Amino acid sequence: MDIERLETENKKLKKIVFLYKIERIKLREILKENERLRTRLNLKLPSPSWKIIWAEIRGVYSQELLLDKGMADGIKIGFPVISSDILVGRISYLWQNKAMVTLVTHSNFSIGIKIIRSGLEGVGEGLPLENAIHIRYIPKRSDVKKGDEVITSGRGGIFPSGLKVGEVCEVTSEPFGFFLKIKVQPALDLSMMQDVVVLINR
Repeated sequence: MDIERLETENKKLKKIVFLYKIERIKLREILKENERLRTRLNLKLPSPSWKIIWAEIRGVYSQELLLDKGMADGIKIGFPVISSDILVGRISYLWQNKAMVTLVTHSNFSIGIKIIRSGLEGVGEGLPLENAIHIRYIPKRSDVKKGDEVITSGRGGIFPSGLKVGEVCEVTSEPFGFFLKIKVQPALDLSMMQDVVVLINR
């Protein structure tokens, strides 16, 4: 009888432990969702002239993202895409209820950038094979160091100024040519993202 009773109690305990594990998983998911909501609430728009459309990521490809919003939601090709205050990319393809985002590291992506510490401006271009960004048109004798923060300059009016692009990770000066060879590690981290913001300049 004691053995049967112990077996019954053991089964009950196993069931309780199993239910406890399920609750822990649910709690972790709730905490993640709360973090996402806090990020949304803390979003700072570049200026009052911009409005936003929230979109969920439905697919992650080599240098592109598929979103669950499209033309029906007012999105157009070329619109900037951000996550919090970090530049993600721009809308490149559109369907009625879907959109494709070209990431900042894509070979077809270019943008006006600014190095915060020195105030120097150049053009950032994607380096997909290295998952990085190359800065062009910074003169050779310029003051650029590893660790310098890089943001959008706002030149051209397509992208707002002040969005985080990344951090300088490599600076080299080749014997020939007039410009530095600067590589930037993007601030973008796709593993931490579930949704993004599409910016619309009103």
